[in-house]
Amino acid sequence: LKALNSNKPTGWVLKAKADKEEEEWSTLSSYSGQSLPEGLEFRYACNNPNNTKYKYFRFEAENSLTRNIEFNEIRLYGFEKLTFTQIMQKAATCTEEGILQDCYMRSDGKYFSDENGVNELEVSDVIAQKAPHSGEYHAAAGNTNEYWKCSVCGKYFRDSDCTDEIEEIQTHIVKYLDSDGTMKTLSGNAMKVTNSLKNWSDGWYVLYDDVTVEWRITVEGTVNLILCNGATLTASSGITVGEGATLNIYAQSEDESLMGAITATGSHADNAGIGANSKNCGNITINGGKITATGGKLCCRYRRCFRLLQGEYNYQRRYRYSSRWY
Repeated sequence: LKALNSNKPTGWVLKAKADKEEEEWSTLSSYSGQSLPEGLEFRYACNNPNNTKYKYFRFEAENSLTRNIEFNEIRLYGFEKLTFTQIMQKAATCTEEGILQDCYMRSDGKYFSDENGVNELEVSDVIAQKAPHSGEYHAAAGNTNEYWKCSVCGKYFRDSDCTDEIEEIQTHIVKYLDSDGTMKTLSGNAMKVTNSLKNWSDGWYVLYDDVTVEWRITVEGTVNLILCNGATLTASSGITVGEGATLNIYAQSEDESLMGAITATGSHADNAGIGANSKNCGNITINGGKITATGGKLCCRYRRCFRLLQGEYNYQRRYRYSSRWY
């Protein structure tokens, strides 16, 4: 609002309606007992919680002198520019909800039968719930547990109703040699080591096949790594086991020709192949596997560096370990 002369308004009301045939006007903004000085611009918020689309507006103003009031302009600003997107009917799948009818979705999430947002639709009239998964049963055999796999989306489940989703890695029976040489079966969840997994935190990790990780791997908390037979992890930039962290490495065989392997190379001068850099290191226990670690030329000049494995490290007899520096 911007008053033009000295006959300043002391009260004003902004009303609106969507259809000119409607008898009632809806009040969007109302103020009284205030004075709008000449030549100054004032802004007031309108009340339209339902984002109703109005076409007709009525502005009423009054002053204490009951004289004519002049404004050089009245501006109406939309708080939110609503847009409409046409959506087409489609069947529901096990991964996506379906659309029951062709309609329009407004940018605030509401649905309408028309592109002008006049005839609103209930969500239940538009959205169809996801379809159930089509689970195919896989019996336990060899190194796999029993599981169900959806033939549509490819997800894995522990139950026939396909409600208890699991990762593909959880369908495998993973065995490893413990610190005392006892063959054990991994219970619970585990992460599959991939070339994009560079941050390892508390839990179990399994290396199933050959993987190369270009970035330096970071270990936080207590990480237990199982090297499956014949699999090699190439850590091109090494593995950081910082202060307070623990890395336990396990193999599946005592046979050197079968056991999994790690080849880790420090990417910077002060990086150990497996360990830390100039800072203190955590604990590293090698229970099995062929481990080759190559550190930077400065990594052994710092305190608490033990060749290329910095900090405290332990090992058992079921592994082969080699290291070198530049």
